[in-house]
Amino acid sequence: MAIIATIQDILALAQRQQQAGRGDQAEALYRRILEFDRAQPDARFGLGAVLLALGRHRDTVDQLRAALAVVPHQPGPYLYLATALLNLDALEDALAAVQAAQAVAPDLGAVTGIRDTVLDAMHVHAERDFSAHRISRAIARMGQVAHHRPTHAQVQARLGCYLTQAGRVGEGVDRLRHAAALAPDDRGTLRDLILSLNLLENADPSDQLAQRRLFDRRFMAPLAPANPGHANPRQPDRRLRLGYVTGEFIRAHTACDMLIPLFAGHDSDTVELHVYTDVPQERADAVTQRVRAMIPGWHPTEGLSDAAVADQVRADGIDVLIDAIGFSDTCRLGVFAHRPAPLQVSMTLMGGSGMAAVPYVITDRWMSPDDRAGDYSETFIHVPSLYLYRPMLDLPAPAPPPALARGHVTFGCFNQLAKISPGTVAVWARVLTAVPGSRLLLKALALDDADICRGYLDQFAAHGIAPDRVVLRAWAGDFLQHIAAYDDIDIGLDPLPYGGGTTTREALWMGVPVVTLPGPTAVQRYGISILRVIGLEQGIAIDADDYVARAAAWARDLAGLANLRAALRARIEGSPLCDGRLFAGTLEAALRDLWRQFCAAAT
Repeated sequence: MAIIATIQDILALAQRQQQAGRGDQAEALYRRILEFDRAQPDARFGLGAVLLALGRHRDTVDQLRAALAVVPHQPGPYLYLATALLNLDALEDALAAVQAAQAVAPDLGAVTGIRDTVLDAMHVHAERDFSAHRISRAIARMGQVAHHRPTHAQVQARLGCYLTQAGRVGEGVDRLRHAAALAPDDRGTLRDLILSLNLLENADPSDQLAQRRLFDRRFMAPLAPANPGHANPRQPDRRLRLGYVTGEFIRAHTACDMLIPLFAGHDSDTVELHVYTDVPQERADAVTQRVRAMIPGWHPTEGLSDAAVADQVRADGIDVLIDAIGFSDTCRLGVFAHRPAPLQVSMTLMGGSGMAAVPYVITDRWMSPDDRAGDYSETFIHVPSLYLYRPMLDLPAPAPPPALARGHVTFGCFNQLAKISPGTVAVWARVLTAVPGSRLLLKALALDDADICRGYLDQFAAHGIAPDRVVLRAWAGDFLQHIAAYDDIDIGLDPLPYGGGTTTREALWMGVPVVTLPGPTAVQRYGISILRVIGLEQGIAIDADDYVARAAAWARDLAGLANLRAALRARIEGSPLCDGRLFAGTLEAALRDLWRQFCAAAT
């Protein structure tokens, strides 16, 4: 009994020292007790609390776990443990400790506060993980946050975006729909949903158009002035002021492969060119300077509101304003909602805008044939090829097909994983089965994530494809290293349903023919648009069976493949795909007709 009394006396003294802020003295006393009784829970708990206050979090965890092993039904140690684990960035363990405390004391107010702190930290860390391409961990963490915050729209939306980028598009779209319903006034969430619908297998064009029109009604139409009051001179044959809204694309970005030849193709006697660019000064590069030297009217708009940019457009007297970015991350549709120009036109690659303020869309007859007009709110302006291509850098000549040296054919795709749907995997597995010994090379940023790689290998294995036949490569190095990877591919495979645009043009330029299967929407028809204008109809399939057959046919004819590979670049250079003057001239003629109609209507 004397020993027990002594322990209680020391414990009381330690607690007084702790309350007085004398942590070192309290620690020594608690440790003295534990020399006599290693299982004494109050001493373990008190020591853990002292160590937590001293910032010694790992020691805190050890002491509190030892205390909880003896007395597992007290909420306090769990909450201190959660705090220590939070400071160690052991967020999943911290959340588990909070949940344990809640199970012991459901009505304890402190539980909610600490749980919210842990969830906030998980949200922040998930964003960091995603930015660093640790996508699986980002999904796991944001999934925990979403579970505990089912009505938090931003959390649900971020999880939806993460799932989509991991290739889990159906789940991602469901989350984004839920988020959009939770926050109907959140413009960014609806925009993300619109973008994700492009990636959905069996996408419904009517649903896509409905969501775009909803975006217009909810966020754009209210910005329209009662009377735009355009003061542009109504002279039908005068030189037109043509403005492009380009977001952050005027730099070393793949969009400039298209925009630069288009800008260069315009006739300065017919149009006066203006560009409105959001490129931050710190991100301006040699491409930015090159484009700036081409453009008479160069207007930096970084940091300006949509209304301010619209005021600038109106002050510049722009006759035709063209949107080149659509629903992208740097969306500027709000500029068009203010109706600053008499004629407003969309030129994005993902279909129409759904906006009443933008009644025309620039496209081509392959990407948007007349029988798909019902999928758009705009009237078509058809050009010979909506896609243009002229690499910003001098790229090396195509290499011979690697199969000639390796003895087996390598198919490949360098598109983002969000485009590689379960249906895509199923069709590609059929291609590999049809060509014994062949390999498939996939290259994407998200393949830096081991869990995602394992998931895709499992998908192929479910179709009977051994892991050693699928090569997964993360995007690494500079652009020229990326381009050099096309030398490792014999035949390119376009993903379904969202086809490749930049990747298809790059592959073809490097001599790699591509097999594509068109669908009903614009993003499903990139491949047919590109292959048609260069005369490579052999790559255009009519269904999945035909897709497999065309890929296998190329694989069986290596001599023909080598000849095609050597001739592709010249074929591209002689096609509308590289003819910026043809695109610009066709566009100028169409815009001139619209301008004359506008002038006639005003008289």
